[in-house]
Amino acid sequence: MAKNEFFNNLSDRHVAITDGVFAIAMTILVLEIAVPTVSEISSGAALNEYFINYLLPAVLIYFISFYLVFNFWENTTILFSFKKISDSTLLLNMITLASVCLIPFATGFLFEFYKYKEVNILFSLLILAISLLYILMFISLIRSNFSDYFENKEDR
Repeated sequence: MAKNEFFNNLSDRHVAITDGVFAIAMTILVLEIAVPTVSEISSGAALNEYFINYLLPAVLIYFISFYLVFNFWENTTILFSFKKISDSTLLLNMITLASVCLIPFATGFLFEFYKYKEVNILFSLLILAISLLYILMFISLIRSNFSDYFENKEDR
């Protein structure tokens, strides 16, 4: 197996695991929305209360989380369009993927306790941490792909 063929295979595997993690995270998001049992809903009024106090906020939170995960996935697809991907960039990607896997948990937590500011802060901090990891990842990408340009700029 040639070196380029090995690298392409390794790169394909990174793309596959990255896409897989995002697909699973997006799927788990919807599974976090609980369906009430018959014993919990005994009347139309109880169903209306469940709908207003739980289901509407949960669906709204679901769509926000789904959009965030989709947006992170979309940004990750840019990663693999670069020619050079350093080991540090791949490490940052794996840390980012591990953090993305926490989004369904944080979303489920938010479903249950959306009225508490601490839970909203926890969710927001997770999204902030992932966003900062993306910034670090793209700085690493720019350094490894455009270092020649920046180093030789004064020679022009």
